[in-house]
Amino acid sequence: MGFTEQEITDIVDVKNRLKTIFNTESTITSWGHQVLNSLTVPHLFVTGGTFASLMNDDPLKDIDVYCKDQATMDVVSKWLLAHEKDIQKVDEKYREVECWKVPGKMVTEKSITMNNKFSFITMNCGSPAEIKASFDFLHCTPHFEPAENKLYMSRAQYDSIATKTLVVNNPDAVTTWRTEKFSQRGWKVDREIWNLAAKNSKGKKKTFASVSS
Repeated sequence: MGFTEQEITDIVDVKNRLKTIFNTESTITSWGHQVLNSLTVPHLFVTGGTFASLMNDDPLKDIDVYCKDQATMDVVSKWLLAHEKDIQKVDEKYREVECWKVPGKMVTEKSITMNNKFSFITMNCGSPAEIKASFDFLHCTPHFEPAENKLYMSRAQYDSIATKTLVVNNPDAVTTWRTEKFSQRGWKVDREIWNLAAKNSKGKKKTFASVSS
């Protein structure tokens, strides 16, 4: 099944909003001049919960940016850490559940989060397909290529987002705390997902940013 004209309009709107965000940050921030340039951007992509937030007009928590290769991730991390004043301060609710590599700043072994909600993932890198294979829920798996100005979203991904219905992407990654989070945000969760989450979460400790938002 293809997309209706209205659905295409919705998807294009999300793409254009992300394009505007990238273009703006590349010109108004000092770190953006370095990180979001023509040499680096082809090696970056956005995936995670950003698309659901934008489509449903929910508060945008962050924009998860991944690197396609280790060399890019090393360079990007170095540049971002050189702009410490632009890195987001630690949110008090996360202070006790994560190890902060820069005191008082949102820098961990997993990510570096800037003041403008860009969260650069540093715990892994790879192609969009490789990265998204580990995500728990389907609505987190569209991705945006800023260099190409292309947003990749399937029919199933769109339906999950539009109806706010949790659909499993990787069964092994589903946890109780993530499932509860989305349930509290108004997402529909069936009993099978609750049972899977309970099974996977038994004896495990919650960690901040362990799965894409």
